[in-house]
Amino acid sequence: MFSSTARRSLKRGPTRVLQNVSVSSARCPRRHYTAVALQQDPSENTSAPLTNLRSNPYTFTPDTSFQQTQNGTVVARYNQRLFMQFSRRNSVGCFATAAEMKREGVVPNTETYNILLGVACAHATALDCFAIHEDMLSVGIQPNLETYNLMLRSCFDSRQFWFVMEEMKKRDIPPSNETYHTLITYFLNEKNLEMPIRYLQEMRSANIAPTLDTIVSVVETFAKLGYSRLALELAQDFETSSPRLLGNQVWMSCLASAAESLWGAGTEECWDIVVSKLNLPVSEGVCLAVLRTAARNALPALATKAITEISNSKLPIKEYHFIPLIKAFADGNGLKTAIQALPFVRSYGIEPTMSTVKPIFDVLKEDVDVLDSVWTYLDEMHAAGQAIEVAAMNAVVQAAVLLGDLQRAMGAYKSFGDYNIVPNRDTFRYLLDGAIAAAHRDLGDLLLQSMADLNIDPDATTFEQMIKLHLTQEIYDDAFDYLERIKAAQIVPPVSVYEAIALKCAMHGDSRYPLLVSEMRELGHPVARSFLQTLTSYSEAAERGGSTEIVGEGEDARVRPLDYTS
Repeated sequence: MFSSTARRSLKRGPTRVLQNVSVSSARCPRRHYTAVALQQDPSENTSAPLTNLRSNPYTFTPDTSFQQTQNGTVVARYNQRLFMQFSRRNSVGCFATAAEMKREGVVPNTETYNILLGVACAHATALDCFAIHEDMLSVGIQPNLETYNLMLRSCFDSRQFWFVMEEMKKRDIPPSNETYHTLITYFLNEKNLEMPIRYLQEMRSANIAPTLDTIVSVVETFAKLGYSRLALELAQDFETSSPRLLGNQVWMSCLASAAESLWGAGTEECWDIVVSKLNLPVSEGVCLAVLRTAARNALPALATKAITEISNSKLPIKEYHFIPLIKAFADGNGLKTAIQALPFVRSYGIEPTMSTVKPIFDVLKEDVDVLDSVWTYLDEMHAAGQAIEVAAMNAVVQAAVLLGDLQRAMGAYKSFGDYNIVPNRDTFRYLLDGAIAAAHRDLGDLLLQSMADLNIDPDATTFEQMIKLHLTQEIYDDAFDYLERIKAAQIVPPVSVYEAIALKCAMHGDSRYPLLVSEMRELGHPVARSFLQTLTSYSEAAERGGSTEIVGEGEDARVRPLDYTS
């Protein structure tokens, strides 16, 4: 389209307009206009300048300094070829192009050598990189920061790192965050944790911000190697001083490391970040580690959060998940809270067993005064209408038996009805242990009758306990009766039962012990030679009317007659 001045001039004179063909966009893509030439009438003076146009056509002035010289343009083209070959991982083609440049007499520049260093770094060794660097210096081309960063990537020995860093210092080239990343990564792979901390401090002093990959590598490596406190401090310091945020996996690694290290405060802090802030799911393995940490540090709130996380993850809840919870309550908030937590276990469809209440038992067995104090808590719970689990009462009975107080154990047993609790098999098992320790045969018979009244059938353990109880008496014939009752119940008597009866017979000169040994072999039980020698020595001493003594200590302790000569 013509300007207004051109239109007026066309009206005034016999000017003829010739419109030329527009230049093809394929030949000159940067021209998006149509060239219009004004040609005057032949009768007019063609040498006169065009003054009728408001804007004359743009005149291009030749610029011989563009792209410097012809050799510079050639170097750029060769560098482009090198880069394309490097991008295709064609290392052979790169060096072939470099040889062609040498034949053609093309002088390389810093970019040329940097590309070759990248090729050598990816497909060759550090020695090749050092050779390229030496050739670079020999032709008078000065390396730059990228040159030394590429050389550092190829290094595999600390001496090579020190050489490159000295070269950079000699040429007054300050390191960048990429330089430090390469150094820190090398020492992390070598499990040298002191040098990464040193370089991070150098970066802080030089006001150089580390890359995100650098901090991620440092934190995850420290967390993996068990330095959970240092890993958490580095992660928090980075997010505090930088607008960038660490990835979810970094915080999950910090949580797992803190839990595995049994660091309570760090585990709580990492749990709040991972679950409460980032809303990430936690695996069962990490939750178990968190539960162990909560139990060790008496953190019932953290243990409750871990169990809730397992439940929300649709994972099956097992009894072993609740044992750390009960221990955290017992050590942190006291016995009462631990006993009150047992109905919480039942709410997940799991019946508390003696394994569940073991933390409660561990507290009760410490002292008789602690054992007596539990009755106050039980009375308060019963008065408040709170359910009391039979496992908690069994822990009281077990602790009393362990403390050697059979009277307290029986008192606890008789108080079951006051709390609307029915004894179970574990209750009688612990009471029978107390009867055996006290050699109280009548109590054992009474307990066995009580089991029958509650329709609790005796099992192999019950029969074994009754046999051991009768073996504490001078007249032990009933032990053979219970042995027959075990076999009548289609239960294979354990080897410990045969050994206990055989030793009792040998000590009293009872000739039935060889029959017991023969029956052991028929059932496939192992019969040790040392056991046979002990039986023989006991029998010989009993025939001579001798007594016995204990010799040795620990695992080597054994009983032998006083007149026995080995």
